[in-house]
Amino acid sequence: MSTLPPGFVAGAPSDGPLKGWDTYRPAEVEIVLGRYDIGHIESAHEYRRGSRSAPKLKVVAAAGVFLLKRRSTSRHPIARIRFAHSLQAHLERLSYPLAPLLRVHETGSTLCLFDDFAYELFRFVVGERYDKSPDECARAGEVLGQLHRHAEHFDASSALSASFHDSPSVRSALDHIAEAIARVTPTVNRSGLEALARELRVLYARAGDEIDLLGFRGLARGVVHGDWHPGNLIYRSGGVAAVIDFDSARAEPWITEVANGMLQFSIQGEGGVSPLAWPDNLDPRRMRSFFTGYLTAAQRPPTQEERAMIPWMMIEAMIAESSIPVANHGSFADLAGDAFMDLVWRKCEWVRQHRRAIAEL
Repeated sequence: MSTLPPGFVAGAPSDGPLKGWDTYRPAEVEIVLGRYDIGHIESAHEYRRGSRSAPKLKVVAAAGVFLLKRRSTSRHPIARIRFAHSLQAHLERLSYPLAPLLRVHETGSTLCLFDDFAYELFRFVVGERYDKSPDECARAGEVLGQLHRHAEHFDASSALSASFHDSPSVRSALDHIAEAIARVTPTVNRSGLEALARELRVLYARAGDEIDLLGFRGLARGVVHGDWHPGNLIYRSGGVAAVIDFDSARAEPWITEVANGMLQFSIQGEGGVSPLAWPDNLDPRRMRSFFTGYLTAAQRPPTQEERAMIPWMMIEAMIAESSIPVANHGSFADLAGDAFMDLVWRKCEWVRQHRRAIAEL
């Protein structure tokens, strides 16, 4: 059982204001960490990465450095969390790079339940962020291929079946983005917003139709990570030290994750520059490196039909990942909703215009 020093308080981080982040209570930290065998705790500080509704603590204890993560069971069904944990245990047995989960000393479970929350304690993995090089793109694709290969025979019967493809949630969001943005920014050009939303609806519908015509409905479902982007890979010495955040693990055709990975690892932007100033085009070299890396480790290469689906899936993914948060909040993080959705439209148009070249990578 871990022990906390007298008067222990979870410290606030020094990397910025709260801005709506959920936080921990000292009594909560004491109870939850007390269920793990990590020894005397020296410090625990809020670690603001990822979702604001899933707060994290970086914990330094006698047994090492750990990351505590909390999720609301009303928003994250326990069955879904257990599936993600079972997948991670399966991958860990195969020596796949990830952050190991610790077990509660009383139950032996990797899931700790307290009040209305589910807690996970991971070993903290030290490393670097993605440097945008083609080599690191290739490593990201290779590790994705390994995940798909390792999960080929993993039981997905209890996995959530979800996708950004032909999603009713996305169509509903597109119907409401103009209204949501106007609530936050009353002076915005409402007619222009509605025209933009119509264009995005048409493009999303066309992408879905093109994908279905290529045979998507007949593809086998497999287990996917569900959120394959640079922020969920930790690099060290040019290789992937750990894949993190399996919260969205689910079952769907693998090609959806390949397409999203090619998109996420080829988006162009510079640190310190607003995403609204990023170029419309994606980086073909990084895109090709990611796909080539995937092919070196995948169980089987994508068919020609699946390759042709990739650019349309990129379009679906961009529209899905932008429209839902904007419909909910009227903005995308700290970015104005109207300018951000216009950027999404321009990037989608670039992909549409270069779809044949992307399919032939």
